[in-house]
Amino acid sequence: MSKLTVKQEMFVQGVISGLSQREAYKQAGYSVQGKADEYVDVRASELMKNSKVLVRYNELLNEHKTK
Repeated sequence: MSKLTVKQEMFVQGVISGLSQREAYKQAGYSVQGKADEYVDVRASELMKNSKVLVRYNELLNEHKTK
């Protein structure tokens, strides 16, 4: 499977660390200037459903569970 982009990895790390998807999306560096929160929420949700992102999220979640 292809590697994640830097922003995708930062997004996943943010969600794993306890941020909301909205906040993780913003902190990952995605453009949100002038965008409504609803728009950001939709984009963050779509990103979370990305197969590569979801695989990485599950990997990190499983690592966290084993600690």
